[in-house]
Amino acid sequence: MPNSTYAKEWINKACHNFKAAKFLYENNFYTDVVGVELHNGLEKLFKAVIAYKNQKIAKTHDLLVLYSFIQHEIGEVELSLLERANSYFKEGKYPNIW
Repeated sequence: MPNSTYAKEWINKACHNFKAAKFLYENNFYTDVVGVELHNGLEKLFKAVIAYKNQKIAKTHDLLVLYSFIQHEIGEVELSLLERANSYFKEGKYPNIW
């Protein structure tokens, strides 16, 4: 049975990330921070679909992994865009120390 209440909670949080990204972008803020906010929003939207399906949400930030759980529900996505968004989360969030 779909869990629309739980999915809406994830969507609400995703909207916060997208609004923050838009505000930061429009105010010429650091693009790495904008990228991290966009990644976080996409991650939460993907998790909203999983929540709606009433499935256990994987504890991962990897958009490709999350997409693999929902690809039949949302259709085809340009994987290179997900890879790029992942790079903002991994490389934009922390200094390059590894």
